[in-house]
Amino acid sequence: MSSRTIRVTGNGNLKVKPDMTRVTIELTGVKYEYSEALKVSAEDTIALKSLLKKEHFEAEDIKTIDFNVDIERE
Repeated sequence: MSSRTIRVTGNGNLKVKPDMTRVTIELTGVKYEYSEALKVSAEDTIALKSLLKKEHFEAEDIKTIDFNVDIERE
């Protein structure tokens, strides 16, 4: 009895539009007083979020993933 073989070959492609994009924006600033650095950072963050909302980003899609205040010493 001879053996039989079934051979299947193919090629496939799939193209879809992305449903998510990650954009990273960094705000930096230098202030002499810690409280002033926090105040300016909060104001800048609010202004940036407002701008993004005007450009039709959904509020629930705008996230802060890192916040850091460093002390620079001479």
